[in-house]
Amino acid sequence: MTGIEENIVEKLSINDKPTEEKSSNDDGKPFNVHTFLETEFPEKMKEVDRLCNIEDPETHPYDSKYAAVKILKEMESEITSHMDGKDKSLEVTLALIRVRMGNIHLDTEETFHGEQALMAALDVMESDWPAHPAESLQCFNGLGILWNDRGDFQKAETYLLRAENLYHSAPYDKNGTIDEKLKDEVEDNHTKTLFYLAQVYGHSKSVTKSANYCLKTLQRQLKSGKFVPPTWSSHALSLSDYYCAENQLKHAGQCLIAASIIICVPSAEAIEENSYANLCIGWGKLFLQYLTISQQHTKSLHAGIKTELPFLKEENAILFKELNTKTPVKLPSSIPSFLASFISKGEIPFKEISNYEDARTPFLHALECFDYAKKYYILDNFVTDHWNILQDICSLYRALVYYETDPARKAKMYRRQIDLIEHLSSLLNPQYYMNTLQLINFNLGELYHELFDVKVIEYGYGEGKQQPPAHVKKMNEIITKAGKYFQLFIKSFEKPGKKDAATPPPSKIEIEIDPENIEAYVVARFSMAKLFSRIQAPTQVLIPFLNESLEQYKWISEFKKENPTQIPKEQGEIAQQMVEMLPIKISVLQNR
Repeated sequence: MTGIEENIVEKLSINDKPTEEKSSNDDGKPFNVHTFLETEFPEKMKEVDRLCNIEDPETHPYDSKYAAVKILKEMESEITSHMDGKDKSLEVTLALIRVRMGNIHLDTEETFHGEQALMAALDVMESDWPAHPAESLQCFNGLGILWNDRGDFQKAETYLLRAENLYHSAPYDKNGTIDEKLKDEVEDNHTKTLFYLAQVYGHSKSVTKSANYCLKTLQRQLKSGKFVPPTWSSHALSLSDYYCAENQLKHAGQCLIAASIIICVPSAEAIEENSYANLCIGWGKLFLQYLTISQQHTKSLHAGIKTELPFLKEENAILFKELNTKTPVKLPSSIPSFLASFISKGEIPFKEISNYEDARTPFLHALECFDYAKKYYILDNFVTDHWNILQDICSLYRALVYYETDPARKAKMYRRQIDLIEHLSSLLNPQYYMNTLQLINFNLGELYHELFDVKVIEYGYGEGKQQPPAHVKKMNEIITKAGKYFQLFIKSFEKPGKKDAATPPPSKIEIEIDPENIEAYVVARFSMAKLFSRIQAPTQVLIPFLNESLEQYKWISEFKKENPTQIPKEQGEIAQQMVEMLPIKISVLQNR
């Protein structure tokens, strides 16, 4: 029997002193309220506790819990047959039985019966809150998680917020008479309320609310010392992702430091193989975001736009006061060694990045973290995770390349990104990884396009001077590679055509495309049209490229007319101009 039940029995027996006898039981003995509350109820609840703590075999996983429910139903039946509406003590005891029974039903996946039992106890539990705090919270928590599992997040939120409001409505230990065991039970149930609210808001896409309740849960767990280290660390990593996305890098850093410390705490639960890889991904994303924010800030300043770096004005709030950052942390030796310094200091020193040397440090930190994670999330077993890490590494290079002033070195950075992901385009099966392949091919098209732009600066290409054949060959190769991957991306949205039907020109091909992909789709067609018009080759080689460029501009021009808000005005005007000018250029070349 729980501490709260013992406390309630004591209160009822002292204050109410229900001694009168009711009608007889089935065995012929008269029902005595005082005897039931003092003896039968506590003994049977102890037996319910014992049964619920038994681990049944997998073949019959709920047998002991079913036996517990049987005892509770017998008590429920006994009380309801002797209730006269005057005895408050029986009404309260019946509600306690139903709360316990309802939660056991939820554990055994009998949600309908669980809901019935909890709803029957709800009003009594709410009205008698200060006297029955643990069971009151259990009642609302049970209904909250029930509706969360059913997907009705609004109803789940309603019950859980009532539980939270109940906890704060009146002190349950106003006189300081509740024992520690009971107090712990109440506090544990309140922590569960906050945890469930974090889940509900996460499912309903209320990200900020979810993060706030997640933080409260982690703080309370850390303060009480009641947590499983690998699980706590995993939730702290998730919270760091949220703060990174919100550009609250100091908060994200504190979550990562806490996760790094707690994951090293000895635990009965084994640390999963991917835990350290996920930890390194979290650290890598922090430094990536630091570099990305700084790059965007520097870019704005160069454009004459005054902006502020969010991490410089962010408050130095301490999220986890109970955390001892001075205790030596024993991370695996293969983990990037620089992390130990940040963990021991308890903070990451963020500063303004203004040049390549400043940017290089967070770049190398992030790269080392992602490289560690990549060794666990190998392509053969974790295609999506492996690709996500490669995307992050490419984003790293793209942020760093802004600070590089030498075009030749910039070109090498683009080459490194291409080398990282190009093999995936022909390796993955589109039947299973179409969305990933679309991302890969679009990224490759953009990387080759950006490489072309860098090479234009490096070679002085297109400035009217004669280019060495090697330069022309190199530039044409880059253009055809960009075109190849943009075409693969575009083709992935085509509707299947009829067998033996003639292939229509690119501007007439029917497509199936989601709204979120339209912008990338238009960019791919526009980039291909622009690049193909810059091929340098003999006439017979050049004309097919120009015709392809023309078809892409036609598609953009027609799409702009039908969807005027989907394409930027400038792109639409350029496309229309090229639709008018390219046929003239092609005709001149053909008549030479």
